[in-house]
Amino acid sequence: MPAPHNPTRYGEIWPDKQVQVLHDEIVRLGLGGNPDTVLSGGWAWHFMSPDGHVEYKHLHDHKDIDVIVRRVCATEVIIRLRTEGYVREKTRHDGKTDTPFYRFTKDVDGVHVIIDLFVKDTSPIFTRAMYVMNPDALLGLYDEGIHASNMCIAVQAARKLRANGIWPSGHESLVQLPSPE
Repeated sequence: MPAPHNPTRYGEIWPDKQVQVLHDEIVRLGLGGNPDTVLSGGWAWHFMSPDGHVEYKHLHDHKDIDVIVRRVCATEVIIRLRTEGYVREKTRHDGKTDTPFYRFTKDVDGVHVIIDLFVKDTSPIFTRAMYVMNPDALLGLYDEGIHASNMCIAVQAARKLRANGIWPSGHESLVQLPSPE
């Protein structure tokens, strides 16, 4: 989502099956289930957003699962993914930052699941039964170029909220589409 948004497409919704399969894999694999494997990117914004929101494409990214893994647990998580049938996939981003990065993929029920692991220590928050990146640290990952979808509505809303000293987790503005201009 790094390109400017096309306001005429604001009503587009992520396919239910895509969202459900990725959500089920997050739960099944225990991603975000403890402070050692913390959800980042679009899924962090998803769990910080109010429960029951519509999965509009411009709110947050559901094309992959971004996970921050503590260094001491990285090998264990990688072995688990391989045991579960995930395959390491090389990308053009490998080795480009100081944060080790690994992509794993697998087809699940007709959905291509992509799990991007970033090996980095972080201080998570717990929200809606998941450990996710602290919003301030998460916003910093967009500034560092680790996450590229900084045009999503949740990121823009969180930046405005934090600039006004408001904690974004659970805030309605994370799921409010702007009106088309």
